[in-house]
Amino acid sequence: MNRKHLLAEYEKLVQLADELSRQLAACREIIEVVIGGVYHSRVKWHQKTISEVISAVVDIQYSLELELRLIEAQKAFLARLIDRNNDIH
Repeated sequence: MNRKHLLAEYEKLVQLADELSRQLAACREIIEVVIGGVYHSRVKWHQKTISEVISAVVDIQYSLELELRLIEAQKAFLARLIDRNNDIH
């Protein structure tokens, strides 16, 4: 792979990581809204429904976090390749 290709791949990973970070923030916000709504009696859902919603969002959040960690590892690997490629030229 040449440096230009590696940099393009790295940029794709950066954009994907940014999108995952936004999705993770949305998950945290959903959980906070549900919990805050329950605490302030704005949410009148059955306890089981609340638990299921929070559990589903947490499952999504964990999946996104795992994907983000894998992308961060790929970014680190590509960064090393780019640095090595740069040292050669």
